[in-house]
Amino acid sequence: MPQMEITLRQLTYLTRLHEKGSFTAAADALGITQPALSIAISQLEEALGVPMVERGTRPVALTEAGELMTACAQRVVREIKQAREEVSAMESGRIGRLDICMSPSATGTVISDVLSRMVEEFPQLEIHISHGVLPAAAERLHNGEIAVLVGASVDGLRDSALHFTPLLDVAMVAVAGPGHPLAKKLDVSLEDLTRHPWIQIGDINANLPEWSRTFARARLSPPRIAVDIRNLALVRDMLHRGKLLTVLPKPMVQADLDAGLLHSVTPPEINWRLTINAITSTIKRPPASVRIFLERLDERLAEASH
Repeated sequence: MPQMEITLRQLTYLTRLHEKGSFTAAADALGITQPALSIAISQLEEALGVPMVERGTRPVALTEAGELMTACAQRVVREIKQAREEVSAMESGRIGRLDICMSPSATGTVISDVLSRMVEEFPQLEIHISHGVLPAAAERLHNGEIAVLVGASVDGLRDSALHFTPLLDVAMVAVAGPGHPLAKKLDVSLEDLTRHPWIQIGDINANLPEWSRTFARARLSPPRIAVDIRNLALVRDMLHRGKLLTVLPKPMVQADLDAGLLHSVTPPEINWRLTINAITSTIKRPPASVRIFLERLDERLAEASH
């Protein structure tokens, strides 16, 4: 004969009977009838093969097996309640793990502020930051390695499984270190930029198509790319030490420009801008924490615009 299953409802009823000491009081507390409670306890006894309560006693007394089962039931009910709370918290984005991939162009005080606030607001949420750019990061989005990529699209990208949410439009500036020949020049021209080697951070033609188009419109060959670097600290160091140029988001380098650590060498005819997006995959459902991150980002961007 197959064993009857023990249900969470039966365990909950048993713990409440133990607390109240009578079938009437326990039934009232549970919002059920006394016969329904009696049936549930009888079904539990049948499933276990031993009585749980001493019938005919007032207040209700539990048998030795009933005391043991009540202690177990209390633990189970408590752990189920905790598990439900944790699942609810995870679904709401308050706990769990948030994996964000940041492109070099996406750094700035707004994103740093949002992440700092989330660390304080959600102490049980683990936030992991990695670096990457499209198209290489697309596979990481699709397989769930990262939940969201904050960065620019790339020219010619064809991936219908990516969803782009525009966040902000940033100005891009050509910059040089303080020792560069163009750093002190008042009127830098496009032709001046072509005479010096450049650093690219990823594929500059794909990430900033207007870069090569600007030189083409002026009937100039684009500058020579001398080195491809993905590490921003190394980019800054090479700019300070060498005779190299690069293009970076103005908000990222504004403090260095103000301090004289970098110099803008952007000709007046240049108006390079880059749209920063929050990029998610339609293949892999992002966790709720991504929604919170994007909501906080929208709020902070709205604050910054006023």
